[in-house]
Amino acid sequence: MTATSTKASEVLAAAANLIEPPGAWTRCAYARGAHGEPATASAQHATCWCAVGAIKRIVPKKGEWLQAVNYLDKIVGTIVLFNDALDRTQAEVVAALREASTLAAQEGN
Repeated sequence: MTATSTKASEVLAAAANLIEPPGAWTRCAYARGAHGEPATASAQHATCWCAVGAIKRIVPKKGEWLQAVNYLDKIVGTIVLFNDALDRTQAEVVAALREASTLAAQEGN
């Protein structure tokens, strides 16, 4: 799955959709395979992603995903600490991605 545009709002919305299904989110790795093994965000065998991994899955080129990551950072602070917190829930991460998407859209991105 890739975005047809590199608008940050669209990338963030697509990333939220990617990790919203049950079991599609992870922490402490960009992505994981079906057996829980760490994977790159673009790996074909990846079945779940962290917030940044989901963004990278949507737009693999750094110049294209960096703006989306910056918007998410505005919402949650340090993304890794937010995503990987032991008490963090999948729903909270999806909500943060959607909030960042809204912010980006309001700013025309």
